[in-house]
Amino acid sequence: SNPEKNVLGNQVFKCNIIKVDENSVVIRLRCRQFNHNIFQKNEFWNIEHDLLDTSFNNMYRQIFEWAASEKEVRSIWLGTAPPNKPDKLTIPKYEELLPNQQDILQKMLASNDYFLLWGPPGTGKTSIMVKYFVQYILENTEEKIILLAYTNRAVDEICDSIEKISSDIKNTYFRIGSRFSTGKAFQGQLLDDKIKDVGNRKALKDMILGHRIVVATVSSIVSKPEILELMDCTRIVIDEASQILEPMLVGLLTRFAKVILIGDHLQLPAVVTQDPKHSIIIDENLNELCLTNLRDSLFERLFLLCKKNNWNWAYSQLEVQGRMHEDLMYFPSKFFYQNTLKTLPQNISTRQYAPLPYSVTEKDQELLKCLATKRCIFIDTPIDISSIRKKTNQYEADTISLVVKAINSLYENHQKEISHRSIGIITPYRAQIAKIKDKLLTENINIENLSIDTVERYQGGARDIIILSLCTNNESQLSAMASLSKEGVDRKLNVALTRAKEQIILIGNKEILQKNTLYR
Repeated sequence: SNPEKNVLGNQVFKCNIIKVDENSVVIRLRCRQFNHNIFQKNEFWNIEHDLLDTSFNNMYRQIFEWAASEKEVRSIWLGTAPPNKPDKLTIPKYEELLPNQQDILQKMLASNDYFLLWGPPGTGKTSIMVKYFVQYILENTEEKIILLAYTNRAVDEICDSIEKISSDIKNTYFRIGSRFSTGKAFQGQLLDDKIKDVGNRKALKDMILGHRIVVATVSSIVSKPEILELMDCTRIVIDEASQILEPMLVGLLTRFAKVILIGDHLQLPAVVTQDPKHSIIIDENLNELCLTNLRDSLFERLFLLCKKNNWNWAYSQLEVQGRMHEDLMYFPSKFFYQNTLKTLPQNISTRQYAPLPYSVTEKDQELLKCLATKRCIFIDTPIDISSIRKKTNQYEADTISLVVKAINSLYENHQKEISHRSIGIITPYRAQIAKIKDKLLTENINIENLSIDTVERYQGGARDIIILSLCTNNESQLSAMASLSKEGVDRKLNVALTRAKEQIILIGNKEILQKNTLYR
């Protein structure tokens, strides 16, 4: 009844949050405002969650586009028909590629309809496979190609990868997206930046057609269908495909004769907020097509379908990883990847086989000795009784402070510098992130080069040393920590453990953790 309290009776602006710190919240309005009087007139503002209809509408459009495609195309993406057999193709021998990578690259380039590249952590699915796939297309065909990923960070990695092909590659590709979500090194490649001096439609069309590669997120390209129609590409590559739900992709893919989906269904899945009981599919015909749960990605469903039906020409797994030391690789390879992971050959990577490069004396404290000699460490900490129902543990925060101090000391003693790639701290809860940061700052520890975040924010990243604060004060938290795949793999633990290159330190309560078979 009071119009002053009626939101719709007042001014509402749609915006994105750009930055939040202890002093300010920085926002960017989605519609530019030329009259600033209202902002100067009103001192206080309220920020509320917004619901973007666009993403839902795009998914409905994708499903309709699939339904409107030819029957043969619908059958292939539904899974009632296999993808067509590959073409006969001979490709050059690339010296940097290992035999497994060379064979898979040939299968990718020769494939028809779709090919699934399963890339476990550190196997070079973006930095090596995407790079050489694009390089072959540029050097041996006249084709144009679309390169997509789910997140902007992954799109940055694609840009970084293809820019290593040649010095003039920047003239060959443009990127669709916002400056606020694009890495600084690639902002000059944005379409908006490249067309800022274009004066007419013909020049705009000529500029776009003068490029052979389009790079974007899936959501960005779906919102610009005119680019797809203008470029007329036959091939599309989608990275991080195991994090993308079917309705976000299925219509888009009907436009292309050759699709490469890259992912790892044993790492983190798509984020779905719907209650799990509402996403289960109870239909025998759909279950036969591996459509059992709407939470699953198209990549995972097709992968399981290809394995079930022995469509071996349509998928492959990368096996050699260049990230983890062999001691760190042992556990995830055994429990998550059926012992298929391998390190690089010793003549290529001595680092993955070498002992830790530290020396200690009898006088050094036990923690320092442990960090200097062991790759995998577990530190038992008490339950935080004061936070029994909260998602924090002060003892673990205190232990992390001691560990970081000891690592700093080791680095100083051996003339090594702590960089932003040195130490990562992973914990399941944002409240524990705040507690850890507070403790480190209280101890006057510089956190500028420390990355402290949840496992969801770490997928795709890596650090030399990973400290994992499990923050379990009661047994009920164990089930909430897990994200199980169809094969029973704990995807969260898999991602957490495989972020480390040189050393991993787990911190938690032994008594509670060992009640879980995998943690035990």
